[in-house]
Amino acid sequence: MSSRTSRTTAVALAVVLGLGAAPAAVADTAPAAGPTVYGLDSKGYSDVTGINNSGVVVGYAYPQSWEVQSTAMRWDTANITTTAGTSIPGTALAPLPGDRFDEAMGVNEAGTVIGISWPSPTDCGCSAQQKHAVRWAADGKPTALAPLPGDAYGRPVAVNAGGTAVGYTLSDAGQEHAVAWQPDGTPVALKPLPGDVRSVPSAVNSSGMAVGYSQGAAFDSPKHAIVWGPDGTATALDPAGDYVVSTASRINDAGTVLGQASPDGEASRGVVWDADGNPRELGVGRWGTALNAAGVVVGGEPDPVHSGGHAVRFDPDGTSTPLGGPLADYESSVAVAVNSAGAAVGYSFYGGPSRGNQAALSWTPGGAVTNLRPGDFAAASLVNDAGLVAGVLISHNEIHFALHSAAVWKP
Repeated sequence: MSSRTSRTTAVALAVVLGLGAAPAAVADTAPAAGPTVYGLDSKGYSDVTGINNSGVVVGYAYPQSWEVQSTAMRWDTANITTTAGTSIPGTALAPLPGDRFDEAMGVNEAGTVIGISWPSPTDCGCSAQQKHAVRWAADGKPTALAPLPGDAYGRPVAVNAGGTAVGYTLSDAGQEHAVAWQPDGTPVALKPLPGDVRSVPSAVNSSGMAVGYSQGAAFDSPKHAIVWGPDGTATALDPAGDYVVSTASRINDAGTVLGQASPDGEASRGVVWDADGNPRELGVGRWGTALNAAGVVVGGEPDPVHSGGHAVRFDPDGTSTPLGGPLADYESSVAVAVNSAGAAVGYSFYGGPSRGNQAALSWTPGGAVTNLRPGDFAAASLVNDAGLVAGVLISHNEIHFALHSAAVWKP
């Protein structure tokens, strides 16, 4: 149902580029009592990257802070028998034969998990990009996802209910080529727009429609928002060229697409495209991070009081509602996930949106805020339709600034 995305980067970029008038300040809201928190057992540092509606959570764990030694993890939270505040046992997912390490990137409703697998860098001289795409069946068996012809490596980013995974494969030179792996593992090229060379997807819906961006050969060339049909046909979301830069990050089963765009390369704003490709801007400086089945978007917007902006909900009718928070003693807030009922999760933070300075939050569909870990640091990043929230607990010590461990909050 969900997969990891680079949310703090998107938030910071949107705030920097936002040049529009700021809305009225939002008053700090007193937190309500929260749900029960459970740790997700792992071998050290850990994080979550995906959740489904059956309560399966996936992610990765690694010893100390050495992430290249990570292990893909799966936690089944549906029938919790441990005491509140204790850890739920997890299952390590084996890497591909010949590899030593792996990381889960997402999970669908059938329990199929996608991720990456790689040998030790000291064994192969691997760079961060030289990793193998893998799909784990519900029983934990790994299967390699072949790269496109001419490429050597791959990275899936999302998987739909039917088992189609999207991601990109890379040449030795590191150039990305978007791909959809069919349920039987067959790779289908998702080609860039005419004139572009690179292509990277970010999400796929149950029909097999994928979204992302394409761009020229240069890494810093302008990006162009794109939607691919199930057969790999590419369609520009900005055919008239109204935006100098645009990207698409989410698509729901109705074909509604969420993205970010700028007409001049400076004044960024969130954009929602309907199934016919008609754009609706969320406002200059505003950004969306998540989209639900009904077309509700959550994200953030700037304000004159909170330096990093505050969390907000955007409804399909064009109205927006500030969400409660930031909490007292925090400068800013942002919502990063939303379920089918409109319940959202995210965090407050101060300074930069570093995890070391975050407080995990959840919001009801009406906008009431709950501090999920009062008095301590945490971050919430995923929520399923049953209201199960996944994220990390954060602790500080003399050696490590922000030691984080995977956790769930159960209603």
